[in-house]
This record gives sequence, structure tokens and C-alpha cells, in this order.
Amino acid sequence: MKAWLRGLSVALIAVAVYLPSLGGDFVYDDLYQIRENDQLRSLANVPGFFGADVWAAVGLPFSSYYRPLMYTTFAVELAVAGPDPRVFRSTNAVLHAASAALLLLLLRRLGASEAAAFLAGLFFAVHPMHAEVVAWPSARPDLLVTLFTLLAAFVYAGSPAREGPTRARFLAVGALTMLALLSKETGVVAPVLIGLLALQRAEGRPLERIGAGVRDALPLVALVIVFIGLRNLAIRISGMPPLVGENPALYPFRTWPEAALRIAAIAGRYLGVMLVPVEASSFRVPSLENVRWGLALLPLGFAAIALAPWRRSAGWLGFAFVAIALQSIGVPSAGYLSQRYAYLPSVGVCAALGIELAALFFAPRASALRRGLGVATTLALLAGGALLLLPRASEWASEPRLWAAAIERDPDSPAALVNYGYMLLDQGRSSEALVLFRRVEQVEPGGWAAPYGEANALAAMGRTQEAIPAYQRAIGRAPKIPYLYQSLGFAYEDLGDFAGARRVYDEALALFPNSALGQGVVGVLEAKRGNPEEALAQTESALALRPDQPLLRLNRVALLAQVGRVDEAIVASEALLGDASLAPEAQRRLGILYDRYRNDPERAARHYREALRLAPDRPDAEQLRRRIATLERSRAGS
Repeated sequence: MKAWLRGLSVALIAVAVYLPSLGGDFVYDDLYQIRENDQLRSLANVPGFFGADVWAAVGLPFSSYYRPLMYTTFAVELAVAGPDPRVFRSTNAVLHAASAALLLLLLRRLGASEAAAFLAGLFFAVHPMHAEVVAWPSARPDLLVTLFTLLAAFVYAGSPAREGPTRARFLAVGALTMLALLSKETGVVAPVLIGLLALQRAEGRPLERIGAGVRDALPLVALVIVFIGLRNLAIRISGMPPLVGENPALYPFRTWPEAALRIAAIAGRYLGVMLVPVEASSFRVPSLENVRWGLALLPLGFAAIALAPWRRSAGWLGFAFVAIALQSIGVPSAGYLSQRYAYLPSVGVCAALGIELAALFFAPRASALRRGLGVATTLALLAGGALLLLPRASEWASEPRLWAAAIERDPDSPAALVNYGYMLLDQGRSSEALVLFRRVEQVEPGGWAAPYGEANALAAMGRTQEAIPAYQRAIGRAPKIPYLYQSLGFAYEDLGDFAGARRVYDEALALFPNSALGQGVVGVLEAKRGNPEEALAQTESALALRPDQPLLRLNRVALLAQVGRVDEAIVASEALLGDASLAPEAQRRLGILYDRYRNDPERAARHYREALRLAPDRPDAEQLRRRIATLERSRAGS
């Protein structure tokens, strides 16, 4: 079988194991980063992604995460196919398939046997630790950084071993490395991979080969330094969040030795779960108690690095250890462990496993019995990986499944507690949610999520007056999150204090004046206050940013009618009929327009009937039937 055909088969398997999750919805960060992100609605905003941190576009707090290529791909997908989660999930699966196939081709280019390359690609395709990355659209940066890192290595490996890369090939490697860095900061491991390839291709004594690896990696290290400077300039920070001291609620290390010990344990723990991927936690807090057993894996990682000049599989395992160790520095700052941190490092684990199994079972002179055992072992590993992967991927297909599983595995995780609490709110179980949000304050004191969740639970229980101080406490802890202000404004509205609500909304719009959500909320408020002209102006400003937002489009119809622009309201309603999700309500709005503003009972009744046909179980169905009967009696009487 030719290399490209084996690569294609690996790619198809990589997609096939994720088919059950491709029809899933947006979950977790997808809701903010994709579905509600106004900045993705126009490709003209793409340059701005390179000058802001990852959360700036959606109005969340300052962060040191820099992911411009993630948002660039999201914007392109949105422009082509709209906010369809199946498109974003399918793109992730294709990127994963490309990396699996590329790993196979890279190993072949480096001289690995066909069996070793094929096995490595297969293991990468079905590795259970990849479920979160591939099945969650917002994990796109890990897919991109891995793809570009492997592409850089593949291009580099195409150069002659003795002469090294030509200038053009070297520039291509540098460009691909920069793309990896712009995908996620873990692109810093690209020079490590290039150094490993240089070491494996070089001739001579071990020290000479190590020197070759360092020599070829150093120019890319210089590129990394340039990237760090550009990144810090773009998002106006001096570095990563502190690991010690400044905020003990978020970074609870008491001493640097404790920090170093925890980071080492995290690195060892991830190495362990890459080798034996039986654990599925994605939200476990990285306390020393949770990762202590990782210290036992450190000797294996150091041994792999030491043996790298002599054994290829050890070199790949050493790469995995270095890659995960570099990522582990930032894991405590993220607040919880995550499967996605293992994606790029697992390239090394899968390559090492493929090389060793091929040498053990599929050597050129291996007996038929040994080859048969190799096939059985490979099939068992692939089946085991798929059986572990499928349920993990399915968890990321819907919010209820994700948070029900997360809270069971990680009952003290703030992320799991908060999101499970909101799921309970959606189910009307407000008192249970309130208990969880107050629990968050105990496990993560000083954060804004606990009082905000508590306020939402109190408001859902009808205790709005008690909710207002909790909203204000959340704003005090995170004063740059517009939707906290909007929630406080809703609370004032519920109490009938429209002036107080408008004051709060204006504060939110001052923070993010181009927020479609904020302008739309002000539009609704002004409509309630009896100011339809201003309400319409705010709504149309919001629609300029989010022309596909259903509620804004429906609100505009009602406001056009209120200000006397009935013909425009009819045209706007008819434009909504082409959207299956909006057609029932658009028919009802047309009925209202012909009923109240055009005195045309025949057309009004026809649109009401069509609204009932499209949505027979709608909440106002009986009301519409009564109105149709009234219109028909009036026609008969006339």
C-alpha cells in the first residue's frame, strides 16, 4: 500500500470515530466564542483578532490567551455556512484527520518502517485523550498548533540530512512555526520537534548529533522570542499570569518550591494518561493531591530524553515529555486539568508506540505467529482506544451530558459546579442551583462566578431584591464584563425601575459600545418605556452588527409598526418566512400587522392559520384560534 493511501485510510478512521459527535450542539465556551461573538460576523474584523486577547471580542475579563488563528477560522466558517455547530465540529474532525495522516507521512519521510508509521497514525487517530479537542469546537487552537507543527517538521524533513534545508525550505519552516505560534502559545515546542528530527537524521557520535539538533532548533527559538514580543505588544501584557502570590484565590502556591513540585507532578501525570488513557477528567483542579502520582512518571520522562540520541522511540517519548512539561507551566493558571493539553504531546507517544510495536511484531524477518500477535495487539489497542474515546466525545456533544459527567467526576471543580448549576437553572431547579453556586464561593473564594450564579438563582426564584447585591458583588470583582451589568439591569427592570436599568445598561455600553447584545437590550428597554423611535434606532444599530440575530429581527418588525412604518414592517416580516425557525412567528406578526394596522381580516386570518399550521403546539395557539374565529365572524357579518 502506498504511503498516501495509508495516510488516507488513517484520515478516514480519524473522522469515522467522531461521526457520532458531529451532530452535536455548541457547548461551554462555544456559546461565547462562536455563537454570541459579534466580531465573527464580518471578515473585516479578522485583523483585529491579531491585536487582542482571546476574550476581548466577547467582553469577558482580561486574559493572556492569544489565539488569532482560531477566530480567523471561525469567521471564515461563519461567513461560508453560518452558525451551524455541525460545520465547526466537522472542521475539527478534518483537522484531526490531517494531523493523523501527516504523522504517518512524517515518520515515513524520516525513514521509519511502513508498519511503524501506519501504527503511529492509527494510534493518534483513535487516542482517547483527543476526544475533548476534536469534539469541542473551541478547542480548535490545539488542532491548529499541532497541524502546523507537524507541517513544519514535514517540510524540514524533506531536506537532505547532510546539507540541511535550503533557504526557501528554511523560510517555509519558519513561516509554519509562526502559524503554529499564532494558533496557540504551545507552538514553542515546534523548535523542540525540529531539534529532535535533526538529532535523528544526523550522523556521528551522540554529542555531535545533539549539537546538530541544537543548531537547527536555535533559529526557531529566536523566532519564538520574536513572537513573544509581538504577542505581548498585541495584547498589552508583560507575560503569563503569575504562578505565585498576587492572587491567592486563583494562584494558591505559597512558595516557589511548591509551585515547581506541582508543575513537575502535572507533567508526569499527563505523561501517564497519554500512555494509559483511562482517565477522562477535563475539569479537575490541579491540586498537588490530584496530581501527586505524576511524580512517579518523571524518571521515565528523563530517561527518554537521555536515551534520545540512541533510540528513536525514546526520542519521540522525550519530545512528548518536554512538550507536556512546557504546557504544564501554564496549567495551574488555567485553573483545571484538561484533556486537550495532551493533544500535541501525544504525537510523540503515538510515534514511540508505533515504532516499538513495529520492531516487536512486524520486523522484516518476523514469523507469521509474531505478525499475527502484532495484528491482534494492534486491533485490541485500537478497539480499546475507540471504546474509551466514543463516550468521551459524546459528552462534548451537548451541555447536559457534559456537565452531568463533569460534576460526577470532579465534584469540587469550580467550572463543573458553575456550569452544572446553570443546567439546573434551565431545568427550573433553582434552589438546588443556589446551593451549588454558594459551594463555588467556598472552593474558589474571590471569583465573580459564584456571586453571579447566586444572583441568577435568586432572580429565578423570584427573590430579585436579594439578587441585586449579589450582581453588584460580581461586578465589583469583575468590573469589565458587560453581561454582568446587563443581568443587573434585567433585575432592575423586574422591579419596575427602568431608570436604574438604563443607567446600568449605559455603563455596559460604555465598556463595549459595539455590543449587539447591549444595544438590543437597550432597544427592548426603551420599547417598554414607551420610546419606540429610540428603541428602533438601538435595534437597528444592533442588527448592523448581528444581522442574523432572530430576536432582533422580530423586535424590529414590531417597532417599525409602532412608529408607523407598517409597509416596511410587512416587508421585514415576509423576509423572515424563508427561515424555518422564524417562519411561524413571522406568520403571526404578519397576521397582527394586517389585523391591527391594515384592517384586512381575510389576510390576517390567513396568516394566523399558517402560524398555527407551522407550530400547532405554540403557547398562544388557543388565543390565535379565538382571534381567527372573531375575524371570520366579522367578515360574515359584513
